[in-house]
Amino acid sequence: MNKACGLAIAVVVLSACDKTVATPPGVVLDVPAFTKMSVRDWTVGAAKAPPTKVTKKFHYTTDTGPDVRYAISFEHGPAELVDAKPGATPPPVQVPSAIHIELLESKVWAVTAKCDNDLKVPLEVNPDGSAAFPKSVWANCELIMKRKNGDITSVNTIDVYGDGKLEVSATGSNESVKEE
Repeated sequence: MNKACGLAIAVVVLSACDKTVATPPGVVLDVPAFTKMSVRDWTVGAAKAPPTKVTKKFHYTTDTGPDVRYAISFEHGPAELVDAKPGATPPPVQVPSAIHIELLESKVWAVTAKCDNDLKVPLEVNPDGSAAFPKSVWANCELIMKRKNGDITSVNTIDVYGDGKLEVSATGSNESVKEE
């Protein structure tokens, strides 16, 4: 057997071992609402205004597999900040109120997504050094992509802010994610 034929057989055999089932286009994450915050005594209360809806599309590329395209839709706006401890009445806080991730294209990746259960709260400090109520909080989510039976894993980190800002980043040095 010549080298080219042997190499072709090895490639076919290795390809046949990958039992990863590619995720078809469609919804991979749907979080209809957040109520918990990373500060135990605070929760998200009633909306103070109708939410603003935002949708953005992203294109992920890497040298370890085919590209992936997905869309992130989210709602954000002011909501009541509920403080379990009696004291000052907190002002409304800007919150992401819903997150929806839809897979648009994935040829070989098994794709899942998740968000932390609680909204992240930045450390806010008053001029006198005392703790202040936050003006905006954010949700931290991940889009997890696996192939080659889970041997190759890539994660896109997604931070959705209550003020409408969206930050999406790829974790590997040979990966990139760009807004379309």
